[in-house]
Amino acid sequence: MRRTGILLLLVLTACTSTAPAGTSPGEGMTTSSPEARATLPAFTPCTEEKLTGLLCASIRVPLDYDDPGGEKIDVGVAMLRSKKSPSDGMLFTNPGGPGFSGREFLAQSGNSFEELRATFDLVAIDPRGTSGTLHVKCGFDMARVLGPDITPDSAEDFSKLVDADKEYSRTCLERNNGNLEHVSTRESAMDMRSVADAFGIKEMNYLGFSYGSELGVMYASLYPERVGRFVLDGASDPRKKLLDRSLSQGLGFERTLGDFFNWCDARSCTTDKAEASFKAAADMVESNEVSVGTATDVLTSGMFYLGTATALYNAQTYPVLATAINEALSGSGSKFAELFAAYANKQDDGTYGSELDALRAVLSRDDKSPTVEEQSIAAQEMKKLLPNFWPLFAPTAPHEDPWPQYEIQKRPPLTNMDGKVVFVAATLDPATTYEDTVNLARDMNSAVITRVGATHTSFGASKCVRDVVISVFAKELQLLSTTKPIVCEQGE
Repeated sequence: MRRTGILLLLVLTACTSTAPAGTSPGEGMTTSSPEARATLPAFTPCTEEKLTGLLCASIRVPLDYDDPGGEKIDVGVAMLRSKKSPSDGMLFTNPGGPGFSGREFLAQSGNSFEELRATFDLVAIDPRGTSGTLHVKCGFDMARVLGPDITPDSAEDFSKLVDADKEYSRTCLERNNGNLEHVSTRESAMDMRSVADAFGIKEMNYLGFSYGSELGVMYASLYPERVGRFVLDGASDPRKKLLDRSLSQGLGFERTLGDFFNWCDARSCTTDKAEASFKAAADMVESNEVSVGTATDVLTSGMFYLGTATALYNAQTYPVLATAINEALSGSGSKFAELFAAYANKQDDGTYGSELDALRAVLSRDDKSPTVEEQSIAAQEMKKLLPNFWPLFAPTAPHEDPWPQYEIQKRPPLTNMDGKVVFVAATLDPATTYEDTVNLARDMNSAVITRVGATHTSFGASKCVRDVVISVFAKELQLLSTTKPIVCEQGE
């Protein structure tokens, strides 16, 4: 991850799912034409342990869409069969990231979409960089990249940040040579089109979360005529440059942290006022007064702030953050270390998942790296605007980006969707701010479901939102309702 602090990961609640037994490939599916039905790619039971209960297929696509006759790669696709036979067709979904496997998300969380599965075959594609499609995997100790002191006040601290970033980038290039150049949001959206073509789907139905919303916007902008019903939950504005996104997210997390302070003070969850306690804990971390495990193993500022951000993705984890602050004030950083490990997807064997590797690869292809001067200017601005979170989002160690610099993928202009797309925006979403989502929806002539609350993405947090989304895909709701706002109050 660049030390601009971009946090675009979606925290998901895992649950298990199983697909109906005794179904044959293609059974119960609908497509746009008899010809397409006759040539459907075969779905067979997935063999990977993480995909238990799903049906899998692979679609061959060009590695480089500018050279369609050249090298080909396989795109991993998975399906959770509808309980209705025949189904009403396919509903595609993506969990976010960039870096999360769509197939693994479907295996973990498919049963949380029971109302949609009642009529649709649920389908997920692994975007480029994830496990089923051009997997980017660096195998690097992410604690060295994300965990050090991110407020360097010495040349040694500065060098630790820069040297780790350089070594990480070099390792990723060596282990993924030839792949990094072809991992971008645009290419993943083009893969979605290829998959739709393979199944004879003329108009795709799609439910995207977090970065999955950005992927949906890219698809809709490239292929507006191929959009059926799209619901995009928690969308950032892809038109913003990287540093502007960092600032926008920083402001979002500052606002949600303020909500946590209010929540905490109402319950007296810290001995002092919550904000004062948080700042006191941050000062202790900065002074190396908080240990992890042993007195010589200290909690770093990187672990402290990333741990805080992780807890703010969902208001249900506010109590965890309160506990972490109280423990830090007593000298123990174990809870913050656990939150950091969750963010970095640290495994039981001490290794790390590849999600952040894919995130870096995608961001580097989607946007030009900021210059050292731009980073320095942004750092000063963020220190003023982000009183609590500037260490995480500001470029505190400005340096030339050592990641391989490839040609940036051109982003198509936004398209007037005439109500075929609906956005979901939470008023206190920390990672994808309400304002960004609303502005994006306005410029695409799309409706917005507003949820009052402080959780990143809303489908799983609000029955009201779920009911509206289900009605959208059931075609019970006219989406040209930009003049008739839909609001789901807190607790609904």
